[in-house]
Amino acid sequence: MTTFKAIVRRKGNCLDNSPVESFFNLLKRECLNRVKITSFQQFQNVIDQYIHGTTTFEFR
Repeated sequence: MTTFKAIVRRKGNCLDNSPVESFFNLLKRECLNRVKITSFQQFQNVIDQYIHGTTTFEFR
């Protein structure tokens, strides 16, 4: 199971959270808006496929 936790270290410093917010923005635009999710299990599978598809590289 994949879990996410947003961390804010200092009040008013938006740069701390920018990598996490950027990731979730891309996730919504590239993945979640294209699929109709009907269950939590399907949600987990879609996110796992997205993460593994964007972080694994194929060497030829």
